[in-house]
Amino acid sequence: MMNKKQLKKIIQEVILENKENSVLLHERKIFEKAGAEYLNSINVFDVDPDQLSSAKTTGEVISPDKMAEVAFNTMLAIDFFKNEGAITENIANLQYDISKGSSPNLPIVQRFRKSLYSGKRSPFLTYYEVEDLAKMDLYILKGYNAGFAIKDGDDIVAVHNNTGGELSKLSSKFMPDAIKAGGTKLDHFDGFLSGNYRKYGFQTLTQIYDWNGEYKPEGWLYPMTNVFDENTSVYAKAFKQLYNSKPAELPTEEVTISVESGFQRTCVPVDKWVMYRRGMPDVIFRKL
Repeated sequence: MMNKKQLKKIIQEVILENKENSVLLHERKIFEKAGAEYLNSINVFDVDPDQLSSAKTTGEVISPDKMAEVAFNTMLAIDFFKNEGAITENIANLQYDISKGSSPNLPIVQRFRKSLYSGKRSPFLTYYEVEDLAKMDLYILKGYNAGFAIKDGDDIVAVHNNTGGELSKLSSKFMPDAIKAGGTKLDHFDGFLSGNYRKYGFQTLTQIYDWNGEYKPEGWLYPMTNVFDENTSVYAKAFKQLYNSKPAELPTEEVTISVESGFQRTCVPVDKWVMYRRGMPDVIFRKL
């Protein structure tokens, strides 16, 4: 296996050999910047990926416990929204069993928990226990392992579809129903879910937190995220307007920019590009 010293040497050789090459990576400036920022850029490889945030980020860092909850709900929601074929049953026939946090129905609470952990990611998802779920308003489809919860009266969590493909495209039912049930906010890792949640009206950002490498859930395999794609990044529009969506033009110093919904964000843009490419995007809090 290649060690850090060998990797640094290869990076340096590639930079020196290709700094005059205007074709490779389609941007000569990438090599010019890489050469100028060599000592800074190799620091990425001196830090364990799980600890990169503590060395490279400048904003607020989410607590490990909250990050665990966001990761839990993000992993559930990614599976939920990706399972978006045609509805296999008339949506009008889908009814809920409901347990209210003010007067919990224990059999429904227990069934909701069983449903929640019946999917393929079950070995990695163990955040909410029965006592946690009993305090929430739970909505689970009669006869199916699919549902959502409202936490603290307005926070949409535990959205899941573990029907094994028997039901799909449930977002067109669950998201409006969750809003009717009082849900006005949610949180997630930036990426695939940003475009989906925006579509259902969650277009106002209330907070952004940097990745916290102190806690990464077992089995966490978040995909590389394109920070320049508006469907997957709250930074995309700003990076396009300010830096032409080009890595070579991203500042290497701290700046304050207006990202999605006008939220003011202080960050080092090139570091965001690196973090997102490594599957370590920001945590996004949204509201209607």
